[in-house]
Amino acid sequence: VNQLVHFDQFGEALAAISALSTWDRWTTTAIATADATGVAQQPAADTAPYAPVFTLAVVVLGVVLKSLCAGLICTQFAAAKEAAAGSEEQRQREMAAPIVRQVRQRQDRLKAMEASDDCLGVLVHDWTF
Repeated sequence: VNQLVHFDQFGEALAAISALSTWDRWTTTAIATADATGVAQQPAADTAPYAPVFTLAVVVLGVVLKSLCAGLICTQFAAAKEAAAGSEEQRQREMAAPIVRQVRQRQDRLKAMEASDDCLGVLVHDWTF
């Protein structure tokens, strides 16, 4: 009879390692690795006393890799969000460019009108647009 966690078949071994990376049943797995004897053999107590080191290594490695993946996803999401905001600002600037140009032209005309002696001529010229 196999223990709850064993590595006799590939699928069950993969499920055990996946569970380890989430801290699920890690103590049970550590005990099972210490008691493992061979494929299709009954477990014996403390057959491999240093095997739980493998369990702890998988747990630590799983936690580190998950943290790295989560950090990478968050970083990429933030970069994509900044790029989208930057492109939105650029689009708004491009849409506002003609209006800004008109405002600057009118400001230049007002300055010319203030500097000119012929205020009426500049004013009539401004109204023709």
